[in-house]
Amino acid sequence: MEREEKIKFVSRLITGTGVFAGLVAVLLLLNYVQLAKHDPIESAVIAALVERLDQDANNEALKEEIRQLDFLARKAYFTAAWQVKTGGFILLFAGIFLGILLKIFFDLKATIDEPPDQSSNDRQNRKKAVQWIGVIGGLVFIGALVSAFLSTDQLANYEEYKIAQA
Repeated sequence: MEREEKIKFVSRLITGTGVFAGLVAVLLLLNYVQLAKHDPIESAVIAALVERLDQDANNEALKEEIRQLDFLARKAYFTAAWQVKTGGFILLFAGIFLGILLKIFFDLKATIDEPPDQSSNDRQNRKKAVQWIGVIGGLVFIGALVSAFLSTDQLANYEEYKIAQA
């Protein structure tokens, strides 16, 4: 397989993995929103049925209905929890795979070409630029050093102020 074909193939894999990871992320968010809006464990219907059971404690049909609704609510809760956990792992592995594919892609794209021939004029210009950078950097360093020594000692000024105030 040629280098350009490998780059196209890896690019397509990156796109597919990114779309897949995005879909999983959206599904996880929607699942979270649904759980936040409608908590299956805290059901108003079950609470109402329990209140009715308090009034009529011998109603076996009502007890069975509460058991069935409670079973369905718990099943919905644990199914949603399983979906979040599994979706998280799928998203994690998709992210790792995406990172590996990006590394491969950029390794395939990276090339070191031969440097172009430089004329002696370019070399002279570079030497001058490096020299000027050194001169300006040295001047900045010396200026900073001088300003550090010439700056006033504020603590000593405070002590003098304090003595003068007394």
